[in-house]
Amino acid sequence: MRKRIIKKAFVYGLLLLFFTANVTSALNVNPANSPQPIPRGNWFYVGGMGPGNYTRIQDAIDNASDGDSIKVYPGIYYENQIIINKALQIHGAEWATTIIDGSDALLASVGLVRIISNGDVTFQGFTVRNAGGPSGYGSGDNKENM
Repeated sequence: MRKRIIKKAFVYGLLLLFFTANVTSALNVNPANSPQPIPRGNWFYVGGMGPGNYTRIQDAIDNASDGDSIKVYPGIYYENQIIINKALQIHGAEWATTIIDGSDALLASVGLVRIISNGDVTFQGFTVRNAGGPSGYGSGDNKENM
């Protein structure tokens, strides 16, 4: 009798696991409220280790295509200007640990991080600092940083 109950519990557990996995997949949901984005397109990585990782965010953007995703690992990234001209998802690991530092760069155009794509862009999980800006506030280049 006890073996039959254990066997039934095991079968019901497997069915529940199978059902939950299929519902999660069908709804395209990230399990456990994961902050990671739902994958789309090809993945590019900035920072981290191994082949295929870029050291600059702009280099990953330049090599990506519309619909791709870029994950940026924690660190400080010194970038003169980032221009997002494609429909991309760009995710920093976390705003407190993934920092874009403009080093008070003289900007070629307005904005340390510029989004000029015609498609949808996700840009999240970053702190942007030392973005240059109007010379009336110390160092700068008289360009607004929006």
